[in-house]
Amino acid sequence: RKSYFFFDDELVMIGSGINLNDSQNKVETTIDQRMLKRGDVDGISVNGENLNTDNIDNKTFEGTSYIHLKGREEGSQFGYYFPDKSSVNVDKRTTTNLRKDVDWNTYTDESTQTETLGTIYFDHGLNPENASYKYVILPGNYNNIMIEAGTPADYDVFNKCAELGAKVIEPGKVYQMATPVTLTF
Repeated sequence: RKSYFFFDDELVMIGSGINLNDSQNKVETTIDQRMLKRGDVDGISVNGENLNTDNIDNKTFEGTSYIHLKGREEGSQFGYYFPDKSSVNVDKRTTTNLRKDVDWNTYTDESTQTETLGTIYFDHGLNPENASYKYVILPGNYNNIMIEAGTPADYDVFNKCAELGAKVIEPGKVYQMATPVTLTF
């Protein structure tokens, strides 16, 4: 079950009831994956600490309150707030690909491009039972603002009740309810 709530400057993302009976494949929820600015070693920070390195190999950060992710272009910055001080994984790597594999409408030759790709995600592991997640996306939020402000206003986010779905109480007294929908594939 997934629920999305949109407020003025925040998007609240909630997932619950994540189950898979499979001991061979891990379940992950991607929070964001994007190209980072070329040559910028500090494109990702966790809890205000810049990860000043070219590559991060699927590192787990326990007790994460917030992550800041720079994009390639000015203004493509995003902050992510985790009200439960979550365990979040970060991957950052430089990749080289054929341009035609990335944009086959524009490129037909064998030229390559090298980019830095940043990914943040939840790792629910093998055989998750009733796993869940919740986080708040803060578009355009710069790392220094997140450090100064600490965390966004106190969110009281509930998603434990499978019958009722996810309930969000926002500081401005905006109440929303999501009714769960089960998708079968």
